[in-house]
Amino acid sequence: MPIHNRHQHRAQAAQARIGCTPDDLARAVAVAEQAGQPGLAELLRAVRQGKIQLTHVPHRDAEVTARDLPQTGAAVVLVGDDDYSSTGPAGWRCAATIAAWAEAAVVHAAGATAETYAEAVHAARLLGRCVLIETDAAHAREWAERFPLKPTLVIVPRDGEHPTRPAAEVVQ
Repeated sequence: MPIHNRHQHRAQAAQARIGCTPDDLARAVAVAEQAGQPGLAELLRAVRQGKIQLTHVPHRDAEVTARDLPQTGAAVVLVGDDDYSSTGPAGWRCAATIAAWAEAAVVHAAGATAETYAEAVHAARLLGRCVLIETDAAHAREWAERFPLKPTLVIVPRDGEHPTRPAAEVVQ
């Protein structure tokens, strides 16, 4: 199949790197949406459309080097520090590496929406490399301070708390 535009070319190259087909990514978007993860769905949709490369740091102890991160093109690195045991950057082995790599950051300490995650996609497309930190409200400032002199968007909840624990189920 001929490549018709640069976005298709980027999408095919990104899919080849991660071993996904367009159908795999379409299914991943649908699963994320069904699971109530609109932010992740937005990021995966952007990968599918060839807008960004996406790297996910799987856990706090992950050893991430500059060689592991995209060096060209629009890229988002996703860090999930919002699991009810948030530590802030002090608990993430890769915090210094990703901060040095980033050209922009989005510190997301509120409920995920497609619109707010799209801000990371926009930052990556405009500036090249963006880190998206999913964190709790208590650690948002610490994460933001890791990106001095770099454009940083901090999104916090209006009520001040994130994440909120689901109410305990009462069994009678």
